[in-house]
Amino acid sequence: MGTDKNYYEEFEIDLALKGGALILAIREKAREWMLKQNSAQSDDLKDEAAKKIARLVEFKKMVLDESAKIEDSESSDSDQAGNEQQDLEQVKLEQQKVKRQKLEEMKAELDKRKLNIDRNPKKSNNSSPPPPLPEKTAQSTLNTNTQTASFKKKKQKALIVSAVTVVIIAVSVIGFVVPSVNQKKLENQKKAELQRQEQQYQEEQERAQYQEQLRRESQQWAQAQERQAAESAAKAGDQREAAQTPQTFTDSRDGQTYRTVKIGTQVWMAQNLNFNANGSRCHNDRADACARFGRLYDWSTALTACPAGWRLPGLNDWQVLVKSAGGDETAGNRLKAKGGGWLKNRDGGIGGTDDYGFSALPAGHYFGPSNDKAEFSGIGIHGTWWTTAHSGNNASVRGMGHSNGIVGRAQNFKSDLVSVRCIRD
Repeated sequence: MGTDKNYYEEFEIDLALKGGALILAIREKAREWMLKQNSAQSDDLKDEAAKKIARLVEFKKMVLDESAKIEDSESSDSDQAGNEQQDLEQVKLEQQKVKRQKLEEMKAELDKRKLNIDRNPKKSNNSSPPPPLPEKTAQSTLNTNTQTASFKKKKQKALIVSAVTVVIIAVSVIGFVVPSVNQKKLENQKKAELQRQEQQYQEEQERAQYQEQLRRESQQWAQAQERQAAESAAKAGDQREAAQTPQTFTDSRDGQTYRTVKIGTQVWMAQNLNFNANGSRCHNDRADACARFGRLYDWSTALTACPAGWRLPGLNDWQVLVKSAGGDETAGNRLKAKGGGWLKNRDGGIGGTDDYGFSALPAGHYFGPSNDKAEFSGIGIHGTWWTTAHSGNNASVRGMGHSNGIVGRAQNFKSDLVSVRCIRD
């Protein structure tokens, strides 16, 4: 029992020393760890480390309190042991008194048996033996119980110190693990932020490259448009140059000479036809009108009025001409003759620009017998030309007015009289 007592006392002292050293080491490690932290995180981490240290101090206080309780318990045990000692002496006295009484009774019994033996020697063999003395006294039992209780107290104290020390170590480990986890979390957040910034930078670079590519493509497209416009202008210039150097054609039927012009792939007469044929008339039957504007023809006569090698154009022929000159909305200004008897337009100008040398003239028309009132009209206001397209009593015409650049399309009675422009076969 003394060996166990010494062992637990040594264990208690060693455990207390190790616990104190561990607390000091933990506090030193916590201080070093706080000094190594990033300045941006120092405030939060210092607060957290202070909390950890406060908890360690609380556990240290708990250990001290438990030690004080154990010492108080030992002091109480000492007092109790003193009381027990007094009780033990009293019991001892009582036991001695009882023992003396039993000895006296046993002595009296022996004397009685001896007297009986002296009287009856033969019966001495059948007598019963004296009762045995007790093996253990109350003093030894009480000492054993006292030692057992003291051993249990020592063992309980050692276990309490061990448990508190284990808790302190666990809290210390947690105190270092949690900041490590937080540090790892902050590092992961920084890494994620760097990756996000890098991705954003790459996206901005790709966007800038895409915008640069669009700019280059737009520049190339603009340059292509400029080249195309230059080519178109050069082509138009070639056409205007060809128009400025007109060719001529002489009608073998009456010897009249007509200017001709090539526009695109087509060759047109640059004057209204003035061949005198049945079914044709001059405007108001005036010869000077025929000399300036050409004759007016009904549709049937116009079909065969052009000289050999030439013909009356169809709607498709007119459409190619109009498209070459800029389209239905503006081609009229570029095909009409400059001046040429046209009345003033909306802008106060007279005629068109005659860019291609087509020299369209405002010969007017004559409403034939199919109309309610037959008369000449429209000279100086509009020019109207037959096409081969027809349906029933009507045939298609193309026309231009003095007020705008539109090249219109309409249906006239075949008996009406309008101008003719011949196109080369």
